[in-house]
Amino acid sequence: MIANLFDKVAADAMIVRIQNLSPDAPRAWGTMTIDQMLEHCSRGIDMATGELVIPRVCIGRLLGWIFKKWILKDQPIWPGKPTAEELVTISDHFDVETEKSKLIAKIQQFTNTSPEQVAKSVHPFFWPLSAEQWGVQMWKHLDHHVRQRSE
Repeated sequence: MIANLFDKVAADAMIVRIQNLSPDAPRAWGTMTIDQMLEHCSRGIDMATGELVIPRVCIGRLLGWIFKKWILKDQPIWPGKPTAEELVTISDHFDVETEKSKLIAKIQQFTNTSPEQVAKSVHPFFWPLSAEQWGVQMWKHLDHHVRQRSE
């Protein structure tokens, strides 16, 4: 069964994993620092809750439906997956503990948001997603980045 961020048990387990991230942990892939990665994950949840609206990309209109099937399977997200510029253009640096707390609050906000509200949000590449698909996608996205810093 695929984990889903609407599932309180899965969300609480993810929160523990985030709390246990070490600022000194080397990254397994990517270029973001740990504070930037935490900010990136917060922006992803903002997108899912509709607080951050990112325009749909043209390639997503053509190929999003194909990749949506893959991204929702019970397997990890691969490193180097294309990401919207609005989620990865982070040049500032932040306090790691502050960013952890912010991300945890956003996870809790997500799990308490009505599925109907989340289903209204538009993903720039996979659009449209059901509430359950958003929950799976958000859990997998967080898992991807936590694994990046804890393997």
